[in-house]
Amino acid sequence: MKPFFYLIFLFSFSLNAQSLDELSYKILQLDESLLEKHTAKLYLILHENVSVTHSNGFTEDKSKIIENTASSFIKYAKIEQKNDSEFVKIDDNSYIVYRFIKVSGIYDIYDFSIDLRLMEVWIWEENRWQLLGRQSLQINKN
Repeated sequence: MKPFFYLIFLFSFSLNAQSLDELSYKILQLDESLLEKHTAKLYLILHENVSVTHSNGFTEDKSKIIENTASSFIKYAKIEQKNDSEFVKIDDNSYIVYRFIKVSGIYDIYDFSIDLRLMEVWIWEENRWQLLGRQSLQINKN
């Protein structure tokens, strides 16, 4: 009986690791889609009820994110992951992900370059990881 238990444990650990690899890849795709203004990919990555709040308090839903990405309202020049992400499992189908990133680009007509701490909520739905929520906090350099 013990070998069977260990086999199940290893199998479940393997599934969890694979799931985290898939989620990490989806996060990379999100950043690349924002940089490249690839709205078709964003449409699949963003949950229908997504809410994204930027560090300046500007909040967007899915349609606004797609619209603003397609326009020149927000243009990202660089999105750089600063540290390893921290994954907090809520259940098998949802994670909170904490990330540090450095972002530069143009917001409306203003250049920006800021360091951010992100909290993202990702859920597994319709056979793929989707971003449900994101909150950004600007990190001040001392």
